[in-house]
Amino acid sequence: MQKILHVICENGRWVIGEILFIDKGDNLLCPHTIWNKPLLDISEFEAISKKIRFQKGIGLPGRVWESGKPAWITDVIIDTNFLRESSAQKMGLHGAFAFPIKCSGEVMGVMSFFSRDIEPPDNDMLQMFETIGSEIGDFMLRKKAEEELRAANQSLQALINASPVAIITLDSEKRITLWSRAAERIFGWTKDEVIGKPVPFIPEDKRAEFQSYVSRVLNGEMLSDIEIVRMRKDGSMVIASLSASPLFDAKGNINSLMAVIEDITERKVMEEEILKTKKLESIEILAGGIAHDFNNLLTAILGNVSLARMFSNPTDRAYERLTDAESACESAKELSYRLLTFSKGGEPFRQTASISEIIKETIYPLLLSTANVKCECDIPGDIHPVKIDIQQMKQVISHLIKNALEAMSNNGFIGIYVKNVTISKKDNLPLKDGDYIRLSVEDNGRGIPEDNLPKIFDPYFSTKEMGSHKGQGLGLSICYSIVKRHEGFIAVESTAGKKTTFHVYLPALDS
Repeated sequence: MQKILHVICENGRWVIGEILFIDKGDNLLCPHTIWNKPLLDISEFEAISKKIRFQKGIGLPGRVWESGKPAWITDVIIDTNFLRESSAQKMGLHGAFAFPIKCSGEVMGVMSFFSRDIEPPDNDMLQMFETIGSEIGDFMLRKKAEEELRAANQSLQALINASPVAIITLDSEKRITLWSRAAERIFGWTKDEVIGKPVPFIPEDKRAEFQSYVSRVLNGEMLSDIEIVRMRKDGSMVIASLSASPLFDAKGNINSLMAVIEDITERKVMEEEILKTKKLESIEILAGGIAHDFNNLLTAILGNVSLARMFSNPTDRAYERLTDAESACESAKELSYRLLTFSKGGEPFRQTASISEIIKETIYPLLLSTANVKCECDIPGDIHPVKIDIQQMKQVISHLIKNALEAMSNNGFIGIYVKNVTISKKDNLPLKDGDYIRLSVEDNGRGIPEDNLPKIFDPYFSTKEMGSHKGQGLGLSICYSIVKRHEGFIAVESTAGKKTTFHVYLPALDS
């Protein structure tokens, strides 16, 4: 506005210019901007001008507002409808003219100019400025629209940046045109790394799925809450919820799409943990109700079978049958003990211990009889101490190693690794942030089929042959239960036909 006033004044004989806009609430014409030539003291005139509010028909600006036409005053000192005559006289102001600022024919403001000379009317100039007033009005309307659009874009950008979910837009060529801060946080790529490029987070085995979703949206379909698996920059996977909708150009044609992606990895992990916990709780209830009675019955059966075997001739066929029955009873007692691990009596009795020593005490007896298996151990000397039930943890380690041995044929390999780790939210594990020790047991056996991985810790689930005394399906469930009661976590990674690795996380004590 100052620039417009400056240009008009400098190209004429005018020493002061002002702009007034209509306040639609009060229906008054109010001062907005004033300009004067340098070295001209207009402080009194400016102070009075800032206070005045013009009604229609009152003063030079009010007359222009009412008529919608430019107006000219030869000498403001003798004009009866000029409200600032006193201050104008002190400054030596005489001639003045004003013209309306119009938009679509409606007056939205007035521009007034003042000279120190007595100015006779110039009708050609008035006509020219009537046209200029409309052009200025159109220009101001465009500027206002641009400012409103800029403000709306800034608000939208702020909303996008503040959103906890990733907001991404793709053009019709599947190139990224918008990448929010949440997208940077969730996937790891910065905006500068991806804008104008193809989507980088699609795993190889999900490309066909991605193409299908994009095609559906670009054909007008909206997607809502679809669970997907995508890849972070570091190669790790993120479970996400996808919603997407088409975007349209000015002609109403679909030219791009917007995707809203929520990271639900942590929620899915917690849901799986809750489901596992509920399954284990059902076994705990079962164990608490029958295990003790079952043990009493087994004791009576085993006692009678053992007594009968003592009085049998070893050469009799019955002796062999009684021996088998006694062995079966012992196996049943072992099963009963395993069930008791789930009951209230299975709570850990904790003491500070070195997991390294427990591993050494547990693995050597198991590996002595496995000459065809190569074992690699990596147990650093600075491993944090832990507070654990030593016997229960030996049971976990023993079962994981036995599990690995059973999964391998001749010339197998077992790796046992211990490491200090710090867990944070980004690791997507159902653990509190902090320091842990991680025990990993790896084998190069037959692996676990991908479909079986989510069920591997379920009670009574087993990948071993049905009916095998090794296939009761409680071992890993017991391991899971023990580790969970130590505020830890057990996870599995496996590639079918290649290898399996179990990771046990236990809270570390301050070293």
